[in-house]
Amino acid sequence: MKEVIHASPWIPAEWIEAHGLRARRIRPRLELEAGGPGAVAGLCPFARALAHEALAAGEDAIFVMTTACDQQRRVAELVEERPIFLFNMPATRGAAGRSLYGEELRRLGRLMTRGGGVAPDAARLRQALRSSDAARPGAVEAEPTGATGGVALALVAGDLAHEQSPLPELVAQAGGRIVLDAGDWGDRLRRAPLNEEALARDPFEAMADAYWAMPDVFQRPNDALHEWLARAVAASGARGLIHWSYPWCDLWRAEAAVMRERLGLPLLEVGGDDGAGSRAGLLTRLEAFVEMLR
Repeated sequence: MKEVIHASPWIPAEWIEAHGLRARRIRPRLELEAGGPGAVAGLCPFARALAHEALAAGEDAIFVMTTACDQQRRVAELVEERPIFLFNMPATRGAAGRSLYGEELRRLGRLMTRGGGVAPDAARLRQALRSSDAARPGAVEAEPTGATGGVALALVAGDLAHEQSPLPELVAQAGGRIVLDAGDWGDRLRRAPLNEEALARDPFEAMADAYWAMPDVFQRPNDALHEWLARAVAASGARGLIHWSYPWCDLWRAEAAVMRERLGLPLLEVGGDDGAGSRAGLLTRLEAFVEMLR
């Protein structure tokens, strides 16, 4: 079965599956980013790693990148060895942006149909959405104050590469525990469940509405991001925030001060500019932060 490979939470797996194709969302490995167009000046390691993944994908695979990240947009322009579908992700909130998002999903659908998929009907898409909702993981709940398990913390981050996936385990080693994952693979970018009324009326529009509603830093205005964080952090019982960002990601780095002010909680800024970073140094900083919160 042909794969559709991407790294974006806004590419619905259900839409891909409704076309009879396999969805595969990846976390690129920074340790491999030196290949392909990695020598091109101006590309961040995360984008170069995505380029490497695109070049390594099978010839039959459809590789998708989005314009939500300027670096990914640049990769789509630079990689000439294989075609990349560039999904135009609107940054402007409102009806016009939502309309363009739906049009882009349909444009991707036409490509998938030409590339070996089947034209989806409403029943197939509706079933894919129901199956996805049934398989959704439960929300992470904070333990009561005084319970064992470490100091309750929230993780806020954008794109995380494969090398950063053990970050919650590192937090646990430092004496903390992640009660809210607001990273790119966490609760913030997981679409809301769909009700039967919306599915019965129009499963495509219901799907597009649900994915479009997910908040992120690139959106303008990005008030929805801070409103979501305020609700989620309060509900989680987190006592501090861990804010991960890469040195080259200006959007996320600029939001740290805003989050600290709006949420009124201690915030630790961490990050790295290579694959593994300094694990020992990061652990020391996490231990000091957790100790401060005890």
